[in-house]
Amino acid sequence: MRFDAAGALTSVTRPPRLQRLGRLRSITSARDGDLLVTTDNGARDRVVRVSPR
Repeated sequence: MRFDAAGALTSVTRPPRLQRLGRLRSITSARDGDLLVTTDNGARDRVVRVSPR
């Protein structure tokens, strides 16, 4: 996500590996710096651990 000086969202880029997960709903930081991402696709929702390193 990129924001301008006023704090308005200017662009969003989703890495290709995350695009196949469908709708991403909520993101939380884990203690080790990884991100926990929940999906919201209806029948097959899940929690995914993503390492930004």
